[in-house]
Amino acid sequence: MLAVPEDHLAKVRSAGLEAHAILPSFEEVGRATGLPDQEVIRRILLDSHFLVGRILLPPLADSVGRLLRIAKGASAVTGSAFTFAAPIAAERLGLPFIHTVLQPMSWFSADNPPSGPDFRFVARPSPARMGQGWNRLILAGGRRYMRLRYGREIDRVRALYGLGPTRGAPMIDAGTRPALSIGTYSAVFATLPHDAPYPSAVTGFPWYDADEDGTVVLDQELAAFLDNGPPPLVVSLGSFVPYSDTDLYAQAAIAAKRLGKRAVLLVGEAEATGSDQVLIRSYAPHSLLFPRAAVVVHHGGVGTTGQALRSGRPQLEQFPSGLNR
Repeated sequence: MLAVPEDHLAKVRSAGLEAHAILPSFEEVGRATGLPDQEVIRRILLDSHFLVGRILLPPLADSVGRLLRIAKGASAVTGSAFTFAAPIAAERLGLPFIHTVLQPMSWFSADNPPSGPDFRFVARPSPARMGQGWNRLILAGGRRYMRLRYGREIDRVRALYGLGPTRGAPMIDAGTRPALSIGTYSAVFATLPHDAPYPSAVTGFPWYDADEDGTVVLDQELAAFLDNGPPPLVVSLGSFVPYSDTDLYAQAAIAAKRLGKRAVLLVGEAEATGSDQVLIRSYAPHSLLFPRAAVVVHHGGVGTTGQALRSGRPQLEQFPSGLNR
């Protein structure tokens, strides 16, 4: 059973699984901030405090209540660092909580630390004890900061459901000691850190990539395009970044023309202009399209990275300008 935002219900049910909404749709979340959708996306991508304070925390009390109702009688509750309601509901119901680590950096490991603007002070690489000790200090400071900034609101929600305060830090740890932590990516891509909590395991990438209606097929026009010419450039920014009003698709079409290459642009909800040599699709199954690409250009999302690795084709990460990380 999947507990999802309102606008994911149809896709989950098309896969033959039971689904219940515990969060509003993205449009409702955006309206609650009072900002245009594109600005909401830009801030989510660039500002973790906007993500936590304006997106994840406001619906938390309601989400916990909904999850408690549908999780009664379950064997376990599982969720990632983004699902604040999951560990609270698991603790309230006395169920095991399984923490899913969606990408390697989310272990917040001292010997294999995260990279990015928020982690510029960590030592890398850090095989030496001194480097690991420094990283533990930095990461502990980050946990304390997130706890001080957001812990009061989380504890308020916990108190509504008869639970005491937690020492957990939002986005960094679950707040409830997991019965198991699993990395949902390949051990070839990244090994389990030595300081991962016990017990932990790396289980492999999830390969599900069906369309909204549950089908995994290339439409006739796309299949014919691939059959009737050399392998194209394939450009995909995943399911989220296209909402950011990026011009990367336009730049990709220009680049393909200059290179004398064909291209397939997976644009999601974004708008792009096609031609005889550039085919536009909102989505196509990566497992079928990527193996037929000359090169896969993508945003570096862990799911897209996994599919690109699986395809065996060259890949290039290109994050949109204006959203540098």
